[in-house]
Amino acid sequence: MALVSEPDWAYLPVTVLGDILDKLPEPIDHLWFGAVCKQWYSVSKDCIQAKQRWNKLLPMLMIPTEKYTTTERRLYSVVEGKIYNVELQVPNCERFCGSCLGWLATVDESSYVTLLNPFKNGISVCLPPIDLLQTYREGFDYYIYKFILSADPASTPNNYVVVAIYGIYKKLAYIKAGEKSWHHVEITSISDIIFYYGLVYAVCHRGLIVCFNVEDGNSSESDLPKLTILAPKMDPPRYSDRAYLVESSGGDLFYVHRKLDKNEDYRLKLTGVFKVYKLLLHEQSGKVMERVELESLGDDTLFVGDNNSMAVSAANLPGCQPNSIYFTHDYIDWIRFNKSYRPHDVGVFNVKDGTFGQHYVLNALDKKMPPVLWIVPPFQRK
Repeated sequence: MALVSEPDWAYLPVTVLGDILDKLPEPIDHLWFGAVCKQWYSVSKDCIQAKQRWNKLLPMLMIPTEKYTTTERRLYSVVEGKIYNVELQVPNCERFCGSCLGWLATVDESSYVTLLNPFKNGISVCLPPIDLLQTYREGFDYYIYKFILSADPASTPNNYVVVAIYGIYKKLAYIKAGEKSWHHVEITSISDIIFYYGLVYAVCHRGLIVCFNVEDGNSSESDLPKLTILAPKMDPPRYSDRAYLVESSGGDLFYVHRKLDKNEDYRLKLTGVFKVYKLLLHEQSGKVMERVELESLGDDTLFVGDNNSMAVSAANLPGCQPNSIYFTHDYIDWIRFNKSYRPHDVGVFNVKDGTFGQHYVLNALDKKMPPVLWIVPPFQRK
């Protein structure tokens, strides 16, 4: 009897591997696919680059594991409505200071900042204290509201910038790779920040929008980049409990207004409405000429919360609700002072009809854990 040889899985036909990849909706699926062997990694990389399926990768929700330990997390896919039971190792903390490009940030009682990547064996980058005059005995996990990165520190370890919103007055600071101290920008009440065409854009709670170029300053604290006011406060006045800046999948800049309402027993605050404005920018000055309220986002889907605010096109992502805003609980102002007030406001807002739905339902134990947040699994394109 002739012996039947085992198939060489590493060298399946490229067309077969491509068909398999087409049925994997999540970027993290491509990550695991490419980890099988060098041949599968090469095919996966070529497939992504050739089709350019995600110029921005779809974020996943980082949630507690079934063990509800503070040092492990798993991922939830909004596209599949499925929990991935991969265990990501994370530091023990009450709250992460946001996520960006697959990285998390923490801050300690002396305001030292640490960046870490749970997808890459927990590699970390230690940064100096963001505020040398500030120390905490408790509550330091809430000192930094959000951070963003200009580039992935794992890919360009000597060429990236970290920008952060910090402190009770929501100030702004940034630091470049290798620097020994942070640069503090003279502005307060910042709600969100974004890198847009190489500049840092920031929005305040009342709609003031500014930008600056981190390359304009030098190592001296007295020589900081010049702030350019792109748009004054909203007129008529409109206060956003949270305001976001999001680059659409088509490259436009959106201003997102989030207003909170109290629930029926007046103890908890829940998102009451979102409004999205497209910012029409002057070609030369970059200033906002008009904020146009949008009744539709088309195929775009926005993801906001403690993460870097982002948009993806849902056109090729079945299960991802287009013309919608997926949001998490990121208004931490009250949580810090009330242990019974835990993160609870998680859902999806339909821009067309103004209705709310759920993407992941928090149970009672989830609400006692550090807040869930959006994070983008990495995919190497080397």
